[in-house]
Order: sequence, then C-alpha cells, then structure tokens
Amino acid sequence: MANLIRLKRSSTSGAVPTTGQLELGEIAINTHDGKMYIKKDDGSQSIVTLEPVPTHSVVKFDDISSGFNDTDTTFSLTASSVAHSPADVNALLISVGGVIQQPGVDFTISGSSITFTTAPETGLSFFGIDLLVIT
Repeated sequence: MANLIRLKRSSTSGAVPTTGQLELGEIAINTHDGKMYIKKDDGSQSIVTLEPVPTHSVVKFDDISSGFNDTDTTFSLTASSVAHSPADVNALLISVGGVIQQPGVDFTISGSSITFTTAPETGLSFFGIDLLVIT
C-alpha cells in the first residue's frame, strides 16, 4: 500500500493553515515565509510549524593587536574589515599574547566593541573567533 503525501501551498505572508484546512498526512508550505505546516492529532488537533533550522558559521576577527599600547582597553571588532557584533560573549574565543581570555571577566562586548579589563601590552598578539554566528 502506497502512502500519499499531498501538498498545499500559499504565497501569502503570515498565512497559516487551520486544522480544518489540513488532513492528517498533508503538508502545507508557505513559500513567502519559508515555513511548512503539518496537522497533529494527539487527542487534540493542532497545527505544527516546521521552520528552517538556522545555520551556524564561525567568524574569525581581524587582528587588532596593532592597537595594543598598554593604555587602551576598548577596540572595534571587525571580520574582513566589516564591523561584527557578537550575539553572545560566551561564544567568543579570544586570545591575547597566546593566553585565552575568560568572557565576562577578562573582556566584555558591547555591539561591535570589545573591552578588556586590563589594557593589552604593546607587542602582544591577538586571535579571536565568534563560534555562534546564526545566518
């Protein structure tokens, strides 16, 4: 016995099917919003939204060590010369002089700026990556 999957479509922004519009086993696709819907019946019928899973990527920060001067503590974060605002300070891996810095203790983030608790010394190296970039 073959299973039949029937598709329903809408290109209207925000359009969500009702339980009366979908049969069990049917899939509805909103091509404007990029979402899919199925009907669930666990004793109470409802519509379940199947949204695309966000993709994650890693961003490597540009080297800011040329600005290290024993005095300044705040620096602009860029990646490929474009300002980058990390979503979560705890998803950053920051190394100064080869020493990993602890988020929220050794540095903080505000927008696309990083502020170190202690001014990095002249000549120290910098390496940083953002491990949580949702695209």
